[in-house]
Amino acid sequence: MSDPIQSRRPRSLGEHLIEGLRRNQFRRKTTILLLAACIPVLLLGTQLAALREDPLRFAIALSLMFLFFFAVMIRAVLDVNDAVRGYFRERDEPFRQTLGDEGFVSELQARLRENADPGSDS
Repeated sequence: MSDPIQSRRPRSLGEHLIEGLRRNQFRRKTTILLLAACIPVLLLGTQLAALREDPLRFAIALSLMFLFFFAVMIRAVLDVNDAVRGYFRERDEPFRQTLGDEGFVSELQARLRENADPGSDS
């Protein structure tokens, strides 16, 4: 019997991205596309040194890079906000399923009374 861990081949970056999209059910498609676009933007940003002789082209290129940067930052803040809201929503779920549920609390009180009655007769 072969070891399944050793028989697996390493996955490529594309396979990781596709699995991430599938796992998140395409909710964060914009974020993944913006992160993937960071690489070409950084590579194109190296061309800014050649544009310094033409101030108009330099200003346009720099403005586009700053717009892209701010779009990535806004999207990152929105994703962090979604993650924090999800954390707080899930953090309170065990409480709502146990002590927040009236049926659970009444059953717990009834069992506590049952256990307390035999002990008080002694």
